Amino acid sequence: MARLLRTMEQENGWLLAELKEVTAIADNELPELDRGVDDEENEMLRAELDAISGEIQLRVDRIQELKECRTELHCSKVEKLVIEINSLEMEDREAKARDHVQMLHEKHKEEMEAINAKVVQLEKQLEQKEAQVSATCLLDMILQTGGNVREEECQHLYKLVTIWKECQEQERQRYQNAHVDLTKRHRMNRDELQETRQELIQCLESMMIGGFTAIGIKRMGQLDEAPFYHACKSKYRDDDPQGKAARLVSTWQEELKNASWNPFTAILLDGEEKDVVDEDDPKLRQLWTEYGDDTCNAVKNALRELHEYNPKGRQAVKELWNFREGRKATVAEVLKYIFEQLEMRN
Repeated sequence: MARLLRTMEQENGWLLAELKEVTAIADNELPELDRGVDDEENEMLRAELDAISGEIQLRVDRIQELKECRTELHCSKVEKLVIEINSLEMEDREAKARDHVQMLHEKHKEEMEAINAKVVQLEKQLEQKEAQVSATCLLDMILQTGGNVREEECQHLYKLVTIWKECQEQERQRYQNAHVDLTKRHRMNRDELQETRQELIQCLESMMIGGFTAIGIKRMGQLDEAPFYHACKSKYRDDDPQGKAARLVSTWQEELKNASWNPFTAILLDGEEKDVVDEDDPKLRQLWTEYGDDTCNAVKNALRELHEYNPKGRQAVKELWNFREGRKATVAEVLKYIFEQLEMRN
């Protein structure tokens, strides 16, 4: 239909141009022809021109009718589409309302279950308390009277003590289950957080941000080479300090990977046992003697990081780092930094 209308519109243009041309010929040429042609031939020419003009005008009118039909059809489709959209919006609102009601129902159900569980717990606690009070009163009465305990009193006391022990066991089991559940959730949250941090590390690496950055990636356990080059430059001066520093760095990098070398000692700190670097380790003492504090501290820092992040593998581990504050970066800090970088690029 649309293709037909386009074709007819093109023909309409051609016909209008032809009509204009014919009209111009009629207006300009016929007066000239009148002078040399008799009236009968002149009338025939005029009749022929009028017929052509009439045919063209009929086709133009037909095309205009088709265009008006197309406009009416388009309006009808638009109205139908509006009705369908309104219907879909109404269905969507009704679906959202049903979902909201269902959510409120589920929330109310959960709240009632929690309330009922609390009521049961309080009833058990009350039963336990009453059993304890009854047993205490019975024993106190027996002791005050100084008499012998009758068999029915022994049975009653035994029943009270049994109830109390059962309540105690149920309470212990409840706390134990809660502890197991909390431990499990803590482990799951920790694993999810670690996965998130690894994904953020990959994101930062893919962004390839150059130069100094406040938030970035630090290789925990990697040896800081700068103190070695400074120490060798000061100690050897013109005796190939760069080469000696490179060899020294390589030696200590291999030493850090050596799992059999474990220069740590346990100390008691705030009531807890904690592993710290052994200051009297022979290798560290020798390094300190020959190359000074900065070089020795670089090795100690790498040892601490490896002991925290990868004590078994003894390989450097990537970590999100706040270089401005010298600490591990939080997920929120990294996300904020990434969004800022993306906004700057856009």
